[in-house]
Amino acid sequence: MRNIVKRSSAFGPGTLTYGFGSDPFALFDGYFGSAVPSLTKNKTIKTRETDTGYEIAVSAPGLGREDFDVKVIDGTVSVSYDKIPEGELSFTTGTFNKAWTLPIGTEASDVTASSSRGVLTIFIAKPPTASPVETRIEVG
Repeated sequence: MRNIVKRSSAFGPGTLTYGFGSDPFALFDGYFGSAVPSLTKNKTIKTRETDTGYEIAVSAPGLGREDFDVKVIDGTVSVSYDKIPEGELSFTTGTFNKAWTLPIGTEASDVTASSSRGVLTIFIAKPPTASPVETRIEVG
């Protein structure tokens, strides 16, 4: 997914992050590539590109569609939930917040979300590609 950039907003502005941001191991990802996986990557998020768009799947067992908050603000799609444990058998509890930058030209109406069996799926339609416009300039 070359056009979507993941943003982690687990630490808001003014929060102490020890100078590394929200993922202190991300600093080394550029040096080691995928040979050394980041220790803090969330394995419950899957992303993939299709012919018509991008899919983001967030696994959250025990949560329903009413528990998720999905927003598009200023070219960013964000997903969050705040779930208080409801007994010993609560699978997904706590606070979650992730954001991705949308491809240029994507409108809020191009983003849809659905929830089924503990998986939130967000679909982002690819914006239409603009064909190059050639304009001949007369030299005077």
